[in-house]
Parts: sequence; C-alpha cells; structure tokens
Amino acid sequence: MFTDDGRMVHSTECLLHDSYNPIERWVTWRDKGLVIGPFISSEYLDQPDEAPTCREFLVKALGVKEKASKEDIERFALWYTEIKLREKGYDIKGRKGEGYDLEVEKFGETTYVEVKGRRELGDIELTEKETQKAIEFREHYWLIVVKDIPNNPRIILVNNPASLLTMMIINKKQLEEKGKYLD
Repeated sequence: MFTDDGRMVHSTECLLHDSYNPIERWVTWRDKGLVIGPFISSEYLDQPDEAPTCREFLVKALGVKEKASKEDIERFALWYTEIKLREKGYDIKGRKGEGYDLEVEKFGETTYVEVKGRRELGDIELTEKETQKAIEFREHYWLIVVKDIPNNPRIILVNNPASLLTMMIINKKQLEEKGKYLD
C-alpha cells in the first residue's frame, strides 16, 4: 500500500488516514509533531462519500489499522502532557524517572509527574514504584490522566494522588471529583 508520504509499506503497518473517517483520528496530531503512522494514502479514495465502504474494505480485507496501539496511546499522552505543561510555563527537567514519567520545574519548585493515557476514562492503577513516589513526594507528585485520546484529548491533573489511594487504584469517580482539567 502507498502511504500519504509516498512510501510503499505492507497494509498491516498502516493506520487509516483521517479522510476515511476512522474511529480514531491521528493525522492531525502527526501534523502537529507526534511521530505516528504511517497512514494509508487518501488517494485510494475517489469520492468522499465512498469513505465508509473503502474503510471497511481496507480494514477487513487488507488489515489496515483503524486504531493505534496501546503504546501509541501512552506515547501520545506523554507528548500531549509535555506540550500542555510547557504552555503553562513548566520546564521539563527529566524524563522516565523511577516511579514517574516527568520531572518538571516552575518558579524553582520541582514536581514529579506520572502520566497515564486512555481512550476512555476508567480506573487508574499505579505501580508499586509509582505509589512509593506518590507517597514520598506528596504535594510534589502529580498524576496526569489524558483521556479521550486521540479525538478529543483532555487532561485531568490530580495533585498528591497518594491522598486518594485505596488499594493502589484511583477510580473514575475520584478522578472526576478530585482532579481538575488542565486545558
């Protein structure tokens, strides 16, 4: 299959281009700097009204992906969070620490950030290391959950998630009650 950047790759390596109206729309994020893809060329689509039929054929017969992998979802969440934190004036000082994803600084104060990405908001489980760091750093530890990836991403920030821990799971209700949207 031809990709939208003119390369030839196996169909199972491709994501559907947004012009096919896929369940997940990723092209816009690639155009903003996220490394994702490749995307199948929209040139296979003669008329926009053919998108549903063409999409079904590409997915069912040729194995083109309509959804990104879990790893892509997590990578997007981290990428998106970094952008939003920079917009809020935070400097990224480090990545992938033990028990957190980002070390950020603003006004000389360091905060450790664990990022979780989700297509849909659900319960969030922290690992043992994440839980230890949340307890250790308390007010200087954030849990950021990026939900509704990729079509309508929103960030929920929970400061001091250790205060919400019940068996190391922060449930959806707690996120909605105690978290706040960063964007």
